[in-house]
Amino acid sequence: MKYLLVVLIGGFLFLGSMTRGQAQSQPSASSDVTQENLGTLPLPILAPSFSSDGGHIAYISSNNNGRAMVVVDGVAGATFDEIAQDSLAVSNDGLHVAYAARNGQHWCVILDGQQGADYDGIGSGSITFSPDGKQMAYAGNHGDQWTVSLNGRTNAEYDGAAALAFSPDSKRLAFIARKQRKSFLVLDNTPGPVWDACDVPIFSADSLHIAYAAQSGQKWIIVSDNQPQPGVYDAVGSPTYSNDGKRMAYTVQNAGKWRTIIDGQPGPEYDAVQDVVFSADGNRLAYSAQVGQKWTAVVDGLVQDEYDNIGQGSLAFSPDGTKVVYVAMRGGKQTLVVNGQPIGDHDAIGEGSVVFSPDGRHYACAARDGQKWTALLDGKAGDPHDAITGLAFSIDNRRLAYAAQDGQNWVVVIDGQPGPEFDAIGRNGPIFQADGSLSYLAIKGGVLYRVKQAAPK
Repeated sequence: MKYLLVVLIGGFLFLGSMTRGQAQSQPSASSDVTQENLGTLPLPILAPSFSSDGGHIAYISSNNNGRAMVVVDGVAGATFDEIAQDSLAVSNDGLHVAYAARNGQHWCVILDGQQGADYDGIGSGSITFSPDGKQMAYAGNHGDQWTVSLNGRTNAEYDGAAALAFSPDSKRLAFIARKQRKSFLVLDNTPGPVWDACDVPIFSADSLHIAYAAQSGQKWIIVSDNQPQPGVYDAVGSPTYSNDGKRMAYTVQNAGKWRTIIDGQPGPEYDAVQDVVFSADGNRLAYSAQVGQKWTAVVDGLVQDEYDNIGQGSLAFSPDGTKVVYVAMRGGKQTLVVNGQPIGDHDAIGEGSVVFSPDGRHYACAARDGQKWTALLDGKAGDPHDAITGLAFSIDNRRLAYAAQDGQNWVVVIDGQPGPEFDAIGRNGPIFQADGSLSYLAIKGGVLYRVKQAAPK
């Protein structure tokens, strides 16, 4: 499903020629839908990036002279010799856009149309916004020396700098630096212990703790708040914290066997372990584990039924912690398992499609049988479609929406009722707003629209 929508956004979406000028609202055939015209889409178009609120898009294009430019919600910016395709970043609130651009031999970061300092290069994919969108950081180099710029200010120089990460409260910045062939964490401009290699740092949800995997010689350890945790291993997985930051878990391997370390205590050995997750309140923990050719979920230390496989990344707790779900495979069929009970057999369950209502009472996913997809709400199937993506519950838990394809057309469906038809719908939508309406980006006839669709009455 995800691949299909990317093809639409990355292929059909990019037809047309650029028109500039004032974006205007256009009434829909339904009084419950408004469509804001964001301009005709140019050709070519590269690296589309969306805001998390579903209402903004930025992408790279070029003018008739082959000069590169970034277009934000239909408005083209300045032109450059080159714009790095992996650099385009949109803040979560959609209010800020940044990217790395080159004129001549020099690179710089453009933030909201304003040019930053010149560098010999900008770190690949390093441009990072804080969650609240108020801060921006990136790595840049002069010769073989790298610095990290935070809101335009730089500090120490390093042989390398990567894996930039803001804390969830947006107040702290961490990254992995390299100097004299050694790696170390830099947190709030303060370097930590030195290692042969360091993995990506992970903040706790309360922003008070940070952990990462570190290599010393041929062995790996977990470091939390600059303190090495007990034990050395052949390999380790990324650490995860409970939401309150009081608990930590991670996977480790020695002599070909994996186990989960939970609050410093090792669990049973398995052939493989993946997807260690805490419930929202931190009181429960689950992971999936392989024994021989079979996979099982381990929930609160209890081993569940065996399956041929468990979908990586599918294991999750409901927001209230009362349900644990995962996608399991058995005998060529896939099923959604809810609290240990399989809910129907299907040809496929959409990867990453499982969602919960905010109160945790309801769940939904996309399932395929034959050539048709349906949205399953608490296990009950809706109408069939050629494709389904973007399932989302409303903030008040009462409504379910998703984008669906039938033939060449895409619609957004709310409570089983389809909205207007489009040629494509942005891969980050639809998104419920506080007033119960949906916002999403859509394309029709080569024109990009920002759509607001009211829920059925």
